[in-house]
Amino acid sequence: MKLNRLSAAVCAAVISAGMVSCGSSDSSATADAVTPTGQEQGFVSSGKKLSEEYISAASDFSLGLFRKAAEKSLASGENVLVSPYSVILALGLAANGASGETLSEFEQVLGGGMKLDSIDRELNAMISRAGSESTLSIANSIWVNELGGIKIKDDYAKKCQKLLGAHAFSLPYNDGTLSKLNSWVSEKTNGMIPKMRDSLEADEIANLINCIAFESEWETQYEEKDIGDGTFTNINGDQQDCTMLSSKEHLYLQCSQGEGFIKLYKGGRYGFVAMLPNEGVALSELADSFSKEQLNKMVNSEEYLKYDVHVQIPEFAFDGSYILNDALKAMGLSTAFSDTANFSGMADEQLFISQVLHKTHITVDRKGTKAAAATDAIMSKGAFSIDNIKQVFLDRPFLFAIIDMESELPIFIGALNSLK
Repeated sequence: MKLNRLSAAVCAAVISAGMVSCGSSDSSATADAVTPTGQEQGFVSSGKKLSEEYISAASDFSLGLFRKAAEKSLASGENVLVSPYSVILALGLAANGASGETLSEFEQVLGGGMKLDSIDRELNAMISRAGSESTLSIANSIWVNELGGIKIKDDYAKKCQKLLGAHAFSLPYNDGTLSKLNSWVSEKTNGMIPKMRDSLEADEIANLINCIAFESEWETQYEEKDIGDGTFTNINGDQQDCTMLSSKEHLYLQCSQGEGFIKLYKGGRYGFVAMLPNEGVALSELADSFSKEQLNKMVNSEEYLKYDVHVQIPEFAFDGSYILNDALKAMGLSTAFSDTANFSGMADEQLFISQVLHKTHITVDRKGTKAAAATDAIMSKGAFSIDNIKQVFLDRPFLFAIIDMESELPIFIGALNSLK
């Protein structure tokens, strides 16, 4: 049986998926032609909030993805950053074209067994919540190789546009389109991911792309007296010079394997979570023990608001690039990557996912945080008193996350092992 390969790429939480042509074909289209906001793309907000059922499922997915994607990197002492938000939204584009067992796996992995219609309402709420303010921006698109010989179903394209704000357009896959695709990703990630792909292969059918950009100042800005030279001891025990940011925070976190804090961003809607493992506890051990229930327990404990926390955060920045195929398969999304995949809701031809590429970026400094992610799924032909003071100095490897303070869902999850 001749198969058409669906590859996925994530850049700081961007998934690009290979898909078939979605109706309109405008070979003169540019990156600017892919409208930047869901409202301009025919996006219709449901006006609903995220349900507790979905928050639980999405939390499980987010932490599971981080553990699977970060396993080798943590073991080798590398920095890690993934954006579960971006991966979820990119996979949501693919799920809406799936049928049969393939769809069932998407429903289980993305929604803990929720049906696709319900998952779509939750994804719509995620996009709507981000669109209501400027700190977090989300963009989805479907890129189609008009030379690929496969046509994406109009109903699929219209559904993705209405529910997920995905604008679909068709172009011949050549160097010109490669430049436009990379320019689009760069624009939607505010320049933090300047290049998603090095090339577009002739046998690629389509790309399902989600981009996320987060930019925010700290709720309380650092003064010059709070900024000084410091030392970070990396995973190998080497000392690295750094700029340390000192502050007093009020949201203290503690569990059996570590302690940390939440530092709020401007407006209080989002928070930077940092967890420092206890001496002798590996980052991977701390990551394996972490869960939404654990965070809820810490946030609702007596210690949460009991202490002033003297904090030191190193300024840091790094990029990440990951292929998520194995992580997603291990989480239960296996059929979509096989020759028995069923994407008949997307196209009549046989399609499957060949690769999910994930690229990320983060900068944490005295002003605040900038982070971005992009996921590309590609379809191709083929196959205070002294007793109340705590001190958390992030001067050695630690876990961190950027979370939505209302849902406690992580937008980004990472680990800093080294400053270089």
